Amino acid sequence: MSRHRRIVVALICAVCAGVVIAGHWPGAPFVPAIWEQEQDYQDYVQRQGRKAKTHPEFVFLGIDQTTLELPPFLPEEL
Repeated sequence: MSRHRRIVVALICAVCAGVVIAGHWPGAPFVPAIWEQEQDYQDYVQRQGRKAKTHPEFVFLGIDQTTLELPPFLPEEL
């Protein structure tokens, strides 16, 4: 990638990051209202979204750090 393209990509990233940061700034006019409405819509979708039945063959396991640190099983234990 040429030096010119890298500068353009960096500039685009900086502008996008600036827009996002400015959107969260409390003093920006109209922007906080847009963010609040988007959050309200996401909450609504999570509450009222499609409630599909789980497939009976799926098994969900919770693995924590202590489980990962267990010593390996011996063949007799399996």
